Amino acid sequence: MSFYNWIQEKLFDDYEEWHMKCPDYNRNGFNIVG
Repeated sequence: MSFYNWIQEKLFDDYEEWHMKCPDYNRNGFNIVG
């Protein structure tokens, strides 16, 4: 796994955890495509 892929996966994991804590932000349409 390259460093870039590790960063991307790490950020995605953090986003998922944050999203689960703050579901209201889903209304803003902020989302990660990939």
